[in-house]
Amino acid sequence: MKKVSLLIAAFALVLGFSQCRKPNLPALNGETQHVVLNASWDNGGSKIEQNGSLLKWTEGDKLTVSGGATGTLSCTDAANGTFEGEITKGSGEDITFTFQSEDYKENFKEQTGALADAVSLKSAELDYKADGNYGTVSMGMPHAVLKLDLSHFASPSKADVTVNISVKAEAESKEEDVIASVKCASDKLGEVYVAVPANGSAATYTFSGSGKTVEMSWPALYGSTFFTAGGNGGAAVIKPTPKFTVADGKTVEFSPGNLYWDGTESKFRFEANQWDTKPAYSETEDGFGTWNSIHVSHFFWSNTTDWQEPGMEPYAEDYSYSTQETNDVFFTEAPGFQVEGEDAGAWRTLSRAEWNYLLGFDPEQWGQTDDYGRPGAKAKSAWKDLGGGVSGFVILPDDADASVMESITETSHLATHGAVFLPAAGDRYYGGVENVGSKCKYYSSTPNEDEADHAYYMSFSSDFVYSSYDYRSTGYAVRLVR
Repeated sequence: MKKVSLLIAAFALVLGFSQCRKPNLPALNGETQHVVLNASWDNGGSKIEQNGSLLKWTEGDKLTVSGGATGTLSCTDAANGTFEGEITKGSGEDITFTFQSEDYKENFKEQTGALADAVSLKSAELDYKADGNYGTVSMGMPHAVLKLDLSHFASPSKADVTVNISVKAEAESKEEDVIASVKCASDKLGEVYVAVPANGSAATYTFSGSGKTVEMSWPALYGSTFFTAGGNGGAAVIKPTPKFTVADGKTVEFSPGNLYWDGTESKFRFEANQWDTKPAYSETEDGFGTWNSIHVSHFFWSNTTDWQEPGMEPYAEDYSYSTQETNDVFFTEAPGFQVEGEDAGAWRTLSRAEWNYLLGFDPEQWGQTDDYGRPGAKAKSAWKDLGGGVSGFVILPDDADASVMESITETSHLATHGAVFLPAAGDRYYGGVENVGSKCKYYSSTPNEDEADHAYYMSFSSDFVYSSYDYRSTGYAVRLVR
């Protein structure tokens, strides 16, 4: 296993020493001095409780001193965080202060095994000072303690589940080191605590188990997973992937962002954020601009089996075709379509019927109704302006309360509620891009049953939601599901 060097600033404590010492402090090995240490928690924390809270010190808590001096300091005044005790000079010039509770150690050991030893607060190595005046000392946690909701990995058979946590130490590295393993009963995966080393330069943390994988970036972990003062400690929460019912008894999950064609590497990819969109034509006053083949996010409805022929690709500048049949397929499990980093055939487009069911759009009444499609479909979707020029259509998952829609006012609120956001990407038509910021038009996988050169799409704006069809030569956005 590669060595991962760490210090979590989020757990920093500032420990101030007050002096209660003899006039002539020891400088020789074997000599002892009495020290009073004041552990301040003004910056938000001291020790870790199992429920995720950071609590004040309690009498009996101990700090151990190791390295160039040894000894134990006991908490004698919990309200003020005062520790007192003897330290004895040994060989070496560096010392370290550590807080370790056997109670917490045993508690974490039950769920984290050998990693229980990592549950501690520890200072960096400090130069031993003969006069005992260290000024301030920062304490940190060499391992991040995560409270994980791992119910996403639950086994259908209710069997025990092992979730491996691995990390890529460098952004371009293809190798991953497994840094922790958590084994839990399937019905206990929402209550897991685990201590893992963390590396600020790591590109990706990967959680895998039961044939499923979740990746989280270091910024996401650092910003949302570590214990903080107050409340329940804010901990790493890997929630089950939000589900959306698209037919009776059939659910899907949405891709993390719109599909685009990376012309630089000739690969399909997902946008970095689900509100991102980058038209291949730069919009001008008349709706026309310069073609940019490097990033294409509006696609023609092109028969997947034609992609092998140059000029037939859905990401081409101009639409071309060899045949147009009413049974053609579009961004489905057909050969030749694969999103970079994903299994071939893993992602697909929703059919017209699935879009209608998801959104409660009744094609007979030509609008959303309360008695069509998934329960509450109409109330769980809405047009939103999320600030910063970001506009589009929000869809809440099955288990969401429709009332939370009012609280979604910026992009950071989307993940909180598991919401899908379809950015107002507009449409590509006759060499230009129009309606960016004011309309969403997303293709379905359904060709028109009567007119082979047409295909169905869903359209959203601040005024309406409807399903219709258009020429395949019109470029619309694509959001995939699996």
